[in-house]
Amino acid sequence: MIYYNLPPHLRYRIENVYITGIIPGPNEPSLHHLNHVLRPLVNDLLCGWECGFYFTQTALHEFGCMVRCTLIPLVCDLPALWKALGAIGHCATCFCSLCLQTRNHISEVDVNSWGRRSWQEHFQIATKWRDAATESLRNSIYLKYGIRWSELLRLPYWDPTTYQVVEAMHNLFLGKLQHHCRQILRMNADADEEQGGISLHSSEEQQRHLDAGIEAIRKGSRTALTRIRKGYIASLAHANNINPHVDRDIDLDPLRHDGDQSLSKATYAEALLQWVSIVYFVF
Repeated sequence: MIYYNLPPHLRYRIENVYITGIIPGPNEPSLHHLNHVLRPLVNDLLCGWECGFYFTQTALHEFGCMVRCTLIPLVCDLPALWKALGAIGHCATCFCSLCLQTRNHISEVDVNSWGRRSWQEHFQIATKWRDAATESLRNSIYLKYGIRWSELLRLPYWDPTTYQVVEAMHNLFLGKLQHHCRQILRMNADADEEQGGISLHSSEEQQRHLDAGIEAIRKGSRTALTRIRKGYIASLAHANNINPHVDRDIDLDPLRHDGDQSLSKATYAEALLQWVSIVYFVF
């Protein structure tokens, strides 16, 4: 645990880090085994919130003062976060601990259509799981809603839909966020195409360039196709499950795309034109 009242340059010094517990190995805890580890900590946190602690003297209060403590951000990687929250894993139907999006609509990118989980709803479902009469009923609740009971929900102020934070080590220092944006979502720009980098296109400009690429493919014009940016050509290739890696043949498995930035614009263009010629020949 970290004391957030300290200034940032003091928070993470070893003398200011409180080890609350160590989970015994050799394997990670099961789904609700973590609750047994969290229970003593939650007991202390409840005491620190409801009763508080009286210090006879502090640097700012010569005659002592009463303090209360709270647990607010929970900083974990996703597997640990979901276990601590009582949330289900990413392969389930209700795979997200923040929104109501389901796996069969995972391709929907309109955030407004997702729906947001609420603290009250999360608590009600978790309580229903905790009070279920049988293990079978618990499993059905867990699979349907993706939520089970967590000891952290005993803290009356703790909001599982707001206080979860994905830690910075994987996202920033190890580059997972960059990999997801640039390789998975294909948000990478080729800075070597234009002197001084590439200017961003508006949505209308993007659509115009994509339409120009589609028209060039229909006409079989390699010259016209290579006039647009590599990012658009690569997007058209990936949208049609075309992988230029395998002898520039068609790859019908979209999971094989590895986002190799060494592939040239001409390589993608050639793969697209070859794909069109084969499709037209077959059909």
